Amino acid sequence: MKRILAIVFVFFMAISSSADDNDRIGYEILRCFHPTGSYESISMESIPSDYSLKNKSIELNGKVRFRGGFSGNPYYMKFIFHVRYVNDALEYRIEPTVDTAPFPPNPRCYLRGWNDE
Repeated sequence: MKRILAIVFVFFMAISSSADDNDRIGYEILRCFHPTGSYESISMESIPSDYSLKNKSIELNGKVRFRGGFSGNPYYMKFIFHVRYVNDALEYRIEPTVDTAPFPPNPRCYLRGWNDE
């Protein structure tokens, strides 16, 4: 799933995506950081159309909205999506910045560390 997440996230969500692709990505992010939450929606900044990742990095702000798995209350998690191109490989990670849930984001979520494709 890691490879699919990176490819879909960068090329579909950040450049031009469909609602189905966005929801798939948002669901995977939530599943990793808040496994018991119920996904509602995701929003994220877009990469400018003239931007090239080759030998560069970029940070994009995003937000996942969800309902608590136990309470059903609405919450959100804001994050920074870090992407860099190193040694001909795309690397990415997600850094939670604000979380309104009573339980913190999963510290063992694989999306916290650099993942390469």
